[in-house]
Amino acid sequence: MRRIAIILLALIIVAGAFLLLKYREYSRESRIIDDLLQSHIDANVPPDNVFDRFLQQDLTKYFKPTMGSDFAVQYDFLRRGPTQVGIGYPKFYLSVQITRGRQLLKEGYVRVAAVDRREFLITDFIPQASVLADSTVLDSVFPVLVRAEIMARIRRSRDHAA
Repeated sequence: MRRIAIILLALIIVAGAFLLLKYREYSRESRIIDDLLQSHIDANVPPDNVFDRFLQQDLTKYFKPTMGSDFAVQYDFLRRGPTQVGIGYPKFYLSVQITRGRQLLKEGYVRVAAVDRREFLITDFIPQASVLADSTVLDSVFPVLVRAEIMARIRRSRDHAA
């Protein structure tokens, strides 16, 4: 009986050591992946001192063909920081309002990609009216948590208006 207990204890120790080694290996691989993703972010996201200027400039350029001139674009992040998936450009998710004077011309949600630390490509714009008509238009563009934030903002806006 004592021999069986010693054998079981030895097996438990060996299994624990094996799991510890596997965890360390997984942790090392995870750090490598995180470092790789961070290097891709660093290579594409503009530095802080020009970030807002570049983003404002590229949003204005995107909306100019449909809005003409003399308009302003205000934006707010739906999620702080970039989202990096695979080898694609880092993405940012924004709520935007286009105004002329005090008049709201257009409102909606934008996904932008940071490119080469110099510019943002607007990959998608979904007007708020489209979301109100059918919120599933968000599904193919925005991650789940960002979609939830959009819907929460719409609810807060409705509650505030009531």
